[in-house]
Amino acid sequence: DVSVTNATKGTFTATSPTLYTLAITPTAGAVSASVAANSAVDSANNGNVASNPWSITYDNSAPTVAITSNRDPGPTNNSSITLTFTFSEAVTGFDATDVSVTNATKGTFTATSPTLYTLAITPTAGAVSASVAANSAIDSASNGNVASNSWSITYDNSAPTVAITSNQIGRA
Repeated sequence: DVSVTNATKGTFTATSPTLYTLAITPTAGAVSASVAANSAVDSANNGNVASNPWSITYDNSAPTVAITSNRDPGPTNNSSITLTFTFSEAVTGFDATDVSVTNATKGTFTATSPTLYTLAITPTAGAVSASVAANSAIDSASNGNVASNSWSITYDNSAPTVAITSNQIGRA
């Protein structure tokens, strides 16, 4: 007697003559349930009126996060790099402690919007990288994010050297 959309029916329990429960398992998107008129009758043989429609949005999609920067992927000697973290949907709970960096120190962290965050880093040596682990932030349905891409760049602040040689030996 219970119609469901985007869900499968599970255990049905009659708790009392006026209270019934039905377990449902959402399968996608807009989930709804309702009971049609005249699905049940009372002791005077009166049919019920149609129920109010019940609905909820089922979201089991984990947000994704992509890391980009204000520097080209090639080597850099710039001592300030801004990383941008772009989530596929609004998240909460994301901050600088959720970013793992190698060969760099973390600076200012800014939440520009619920989907866009920035972090200034200062490279310290060689191969600099950053990443965000899975479940560092959650969306409105409490889905944790998937792990980010691994961002990396080579930091090279060593000045090149030059040597002068000649094919002449001794005095010229």
